[in-house]
Amino acid sequence: MAISKFERDILILKMALSPYPRSAPETSIDEVLESINRIYNNGDAKVQLDDRGYPVGDGVDDSNLDNYDPKNTVYISDLEINDKTKLATLLINRGDPTISASSFLNPETKEIRTPEPTEKETVGHSAHFIIDFNPENMTGNFYPTFLEKMPSVSRTVIRTFINKLLYNDFQKRNVTYVNAKKKDINYRPVIQIEGFLSDTLRTDLETGTLTMVEFTKKEHEFTGIDLGHKEHDVTQKIQVKIRGDEQKGGFERVKKFFGSAQQSGYDEMQIHIRGLSGNRSASPRFSTATEEAAEFLYLKVETITEFPEELGPCYSSINEHIRDKIFGLRVEKCGG
Repeated sequence: MAISKFERDILILKMALSPYPRSAPETSIDEVLESINRIYNNGDAKVQLDDRGYPVGDGVDDSNLDNYDPKNTVYISDLEINDKTKLATLLINRGDPTISASSFLNPETKEIRTPEPTEKETVGHSAHFIIDFNPENMTGNFYPTFLEKMPSVSRTVIRTFINKLLYNDFQKRNVTYVNAKKKDINYRPVIQIEGFLSDTLRTDLETGTLTMVEFTKKEHEFTGIDLGHKEHDVTQKIQVKIRGDEQKGGFERVKKFFGSAQQSGYDEMQIHIRGLSGNRSASPRFSTATEEAAEFLYLKVETITEFPEELGPCYSSINEHIRDKIFGLRVEKCGG
């Protein structure tokens, strides 16, 4: 994923809260933000990940305690909770040792230079994650949220990271409630992040070229951090490359592939489309639990541009220009 100096793509999302266990008292956005603020101010807003992207040492499955790279880390680099605008801005930094460092080439001499990181450095990216906690802008039980689209900082990473922080904080403070059996039970808030839906798959398949379809089977592994069971990809994956005339009429072809995936017991199907407007490509992934293949939709993305200065891939503090332009999206989408 190339990072532009002049624009950013922003995922338009929504965040819901729930207590864990389900029988615990209802949680609130104030409780979640107070916890995040406390963790950040205490210098504990950091989570190390294993090679699967799971938090290291979650208290349930500690098998990864001795098998992880300490550079594979997510942390809150900067935090701003504004009670006037009702916006919470988290600058989330991700160090990912699986990504290659950038190289620079000299077109005249054809020389290539790749800077070497120091022993404790790794490739890093920053993403602004903004929560609109104005109750007037809620959709049902969901708060509008906005995520700057950056490598290695997906909404899954954000969700897992924040839930791990909440888990750590509530365990450390030994927060409990009395259940129906009159026993003190530990509880914590849990967040879920979902996307708003936008352009249909049919539109992109009519204008682009279908190049490949992948099928994946999964196993379930309990991690103790998110709700219930977290899905972990196993090795069974089949790739079908599409060539020639078969690349056209992609929508009907994808529907047939989807039906075959359901019948064969695959959990997910991912398609790859090239040749979209703006020289874009897309690789949406779909669960076979979706009831109607014809209703495949993408997450809604807005592009923000016209910055007064070039943008970098990583920051130590909130970039006010990115924050303010996302605030503009919030006003446009929510009217607040």
